Amino acid sequence: TQVNTKFNLYTMNNIEEMNYSCLKELKLYETNEHIPWFTEVLDVVSGKITLIIEIKKHKNIGILENKLVDLLENYKGKYLICSFDKEILSWFKKYKPNFKRGLIFESNPKKFEKYNKTLFLYKYYKTKADFISLRNCCSWSLTRCPPKPKNPPSLAALEIFSAISTIHFW
Repeated sequence: TQVNTKFNLYTMNNIEEMNYSCLKELKLYETNEHIPWFTEVLDVVSGKITLIIEIKKHKNIGILENKLVDLLENYKGKYLICSFDKEILSWFKKYKPNFKRGLIFESNPKKFEKYNKTLFLYKYYKTKADFISLRNCCSWSLTRCPPKPKNPPSLAALEIFSAISTIHFW
């Protein structure tokens, strides 16, 4: 029996329902490279740089996180865990309090803009993240945001460091 591994990435509902044989058919953005196993990434990086590991929202919180913890157990380099999802960050706060956790927050569409600060403060309060990453939030008066550059670097973030946290602005 032949299995059809072709699919449309943009209409895919749930990546958790996919198997690796299907995912390995995908190519990384504008390359011929496949999606690597996380262990391959750890081997290539080999502690030379700090990894910022973003965990996307998913079902069954704890399963992926435990697997990630197992994979990082013998890794000698530095790493940070970050997510938009407060439940994921709360899991790490409860079960791995020594892991550095970051809350990613992005402004809501214009019609919900008045709730942004409240939602941000709620998520931050619930997660007690070690650092935050703000996207499209430079109009907020609660931040000391530098003026948005006319030609920002494509992959770099403008960073403001404090003794407690790091804030990234895109």
